[in-house]
Amino acid sequence: MSDDFVSLVTRIEKPIELSLKGFTPLVVHLMVAGAKSKGFVSSEITPPQNSAHLEWCLTQRFNNRENLEAWQSSPERKAIFADFETSQNAKSTKISEEVSSGDPVDEVATVIFTDLKPGMEDQYFDWELKMQSTQAAFPGYLGTHIRPPSQDQPARWATLIRFRSAEDLERWFTSPERAQLVDEKQQFVKGTQIQKVDSAFPGWFAVDAKGKSPPNWKTAQLVLLGIFPIVMLQIKYCNPLYTSLNQLSPAIGMLLNMMMSCTLVAWVTMPFFIKVFRFWLYPDKRTTKVDLLGELTVLAALSTEMALLWRLL
Repeated sequence: MSDDFVSLVTRIEKPIELSLKGFTPLVVHLMVAGAKSKGFVSSEITPPQNSAHLEWCLTQRFNNRENLEAWQSSPERKAIFADFETSQNAKSTKISEEVSSGDPVDEVATVIFTDLKPGMEDQYFDWELKMQSTQAAFPGYLGTHIRPPSQDQPARWATLIRFRSAEDLERWFTSPERAQLVDEKQQFVKGTQIQKVDSAFPGWFAVDAKGKSPPNWKTAQLVLLGIFPIVMLQIKYCNPLYTSLNQLSPAIGMLLNMMMSCTLVAWVTMPFFIKVFRFWLYPDKRTTKVDLLGELTVLAALSTEMALLWRLL
């Protein structure tokens, strides 16, 4: 993200007499409405870090100052504040704003990609308002970061959610409140993908229904299982082809081998092994029996590779 992007930081102090349920819709409504504005880049909500503080912070980023100021002075934004003061009788709410430049700092726990059906943007925004208001009231919530669709994927919205701990995140993901909201969105959403960045090999291994990736000790073994035969075949058949190139520098042949290995692992061996070992990576219920069966199968596959390639070199 370039330094040309500008941020509108709105700090809102929740009145002591106002409940959290009555207050959070203001912050979320501002965030969702801003996402519809021209030049919108991203936004995030940061709640108070402890009960002694009442200040909420909404950061909204735009591609230039002109678009930011247009949203800042828009009738819609002013109406949101006015409606809040009227409905909640909260005229004493303290609000401060500042405009700053610089890149956002993403502290992401979970990324949710939402693919909308054509013409369903308004329904999505209404639903997002309820979703964000609900999750903001859950223990451990640290903020939300929203990105609009890109040109390559014009119907895909990305929502980054931060919680204080894995337990807090799982409590929200398995809550009845979230389950009900997820059911409501089916009428206007084509599909949803959840990606939690807690694996040593993000991108290859999906997450399960609880947002968890397979353990690293399992994924590392499958990477070894996939890359070992490739490297052995490269040493035997590819290295002799690089003789003239290696006279310039051995790094050339090494680079070509690495490019080939990464491509084959990403597009051939890993998709195959993930499919074969799905029972082990994503068990319905993790038990010692399932872990042991998967481990023995991996060792048997490695032994088979060794036997087949034993006399190759």
